[in-house]
Amino acid sequence: MKFLFSDLRFGIYLIFLLHLIPFGLDAKEIPRLERRVTWEQGTISKTSAEVWETILKEHEEKTTNQIAILIIRSLEGEILEEYSLKVAEEWKLGQKNLDNGVLIVLSIDDRKVRIEVGYGLEGILTDVYCHRVIQKFMIPHFKSGEYEEGVSTGLNDLLSTLDTGITPEEPSLWEEFQSFRGIGAKDGWHLYLIGLVFVGIIFLFATILAFHKEDNSIWSFFFLLIFFQWVPSIFYGYYGWLVCNFIYIFGFLFVRLTRERIVWVKMISNKISDSVVYSSGSSSGGSWSSGGGSSSGGFSGGGGSFGGGGSSGSW
Repeated sequence: MKFLFSDLRFGIYLIFLLHLIPFGLDAKEIPRLERRVTWEQGTISKTSAEVWETILKEHEEKTTNQIAILIIRSLEGEILEEYSLKVAEEWKLGQKNLDNGVLIVLSIDDRKVRIEVGYGLEGILTDVYCHRVIQKFMIPHFKSGEYEEGVSTGLNDLLSTLDTGITPEEPSLWEEFQSFRGIGAKDGWHLYLIGLVFVGIIFLFATILAFHKEDNSIWSFFFLLIFFQWVPSIFYGYYGWLVCNFIYIFGFLFVRLTRERIVWVKMISNKISDSVVYSSGSSSGGSWSSGGGSSSGGFSGGGGSFGGGGSSGSW
């Protein structure tokens, strides 16, 4: 009984000691705020940092907005959104009662970036707008290892928006489509090669349906037109869609109107008609089968507050 009591007392004592041990010993350290641009050694050049420092100082003097940049090598297991919010709250960027602070955090090894926005600027630097700045201006440079260029480009757009006080309108779907360059632009050029297979298949069917004498239905044209709207678009974006549809629409109509009138078109039509057995069914279409840190000091936060507004991105 005495032995059990001793074990129990030891267990209580052990639990007490565990509660005295602080948690988060492995948490990423939050650097002291001594300037507007803070960076870990080896991430960016001091020249770029000094340029940004001057730009941000002039912006603060003109607008009272406090913008800071933190560039780190790694988050060391931290979650970007949680870490950036902790930094923003620790630094207290922005003027008290105005909450007009902004924090840009770039983690190079983690390939992540975030724009943290204070309460007072969330109406201008909306989450959607910040996401667009990251995706359009920052990440394209980050992918090429141009971290300083990416930060500069994104920062310039943010400052321009803050100077006007007007959030740029979101691009229309058509405008977004015009700027789309296909999935290969984002996920690797090899997808452009894979796209050749799928685009080639629908062009093969289009060629057969256009030249084959036994197919006179206009519905086959519209049926394939559906595939030409999305297959080239997915792989090659706006210009791929434009080129492929131009070739298909004018090529298909040209062949259908001239396959019995122009000699060389008629020759191809005869060859395809003889090589591909076409059997029409009850439907309007048909089927076929083929035979073949530096520090300058003097900067501190003004007491602003953050609530998690902004946006993150990765590449």
